Amino acid sequence: MDSIINNIPCYMPYASALFNNRAKSDRPKVIPDHSTNLAFTGEFAEQPYQMVFTEQSAVRSGEIAAYHFTGIPASNSLKIRVTIKTLKR
Repeated sequence: MDSIINNIPCYMPYASALFNNRAKSDRPKVIPDHSTNLAFTGEFAEQPYQMVFTEQSAVRSGEIAAYHFTGIPASNSLKIRVTIKTLKR
């Protein structure tokens, strides 16, 4: 029984949940402090400078985590030359 991983199902939030009043501390950071291999992805992770309820916000948290853990500076992530150099590696 010690080797079994339990899966606990949960309900999906209502679509209006994204627009409810909230405090900045209500959502976890994409990359928690002192994390070396853990990230929270999706629309309910705290993403700086992002709007809610778009496909971009759902994908952006994964991009933030990927850039962080691969060591690519986030400021360079949108520059075409840097992206092309990264892909050639």
